[in-house]
Amino acid sequence: MNKTKKRNNTGGIIFIFLAAILLTAYLTNPKEEIHQERLESKLTEVIDEIMAERQDDLVAYSAWKLGGNLFVRTFVDRYVTVDNYYFCSLTRLHWEGESY
Repeated sequence: MNKTKKRNNTGGIIFIFLAAILLTAYLTNPKEEIHQERLESKLTEVIDEIMAERQDDLVAYSAWKLGGNLFVRTFVDRYVTVDNYYFCSLTRLHWEGESY
């Protein structure tokens, strides 16, 4: 009698699952410009909140309203880099010789 064994294909299922995860990570990894845009918007939002609390300092508040976006954009361009590893990205801030 010849008994037919059912083959266990767990390795193939795990491979397909991992391949799907890596493909999804690769396709959804944001580009450097998107990292910078989101960081600029978050910095602007935080500084807007701080300036709203300090409206009594008219000089600082007016300077922020006039040139705040330019300041934030220049800061991000000069001190922020994005390391792209294809499946994930890291945003780094370089300040006083340190990287965060």
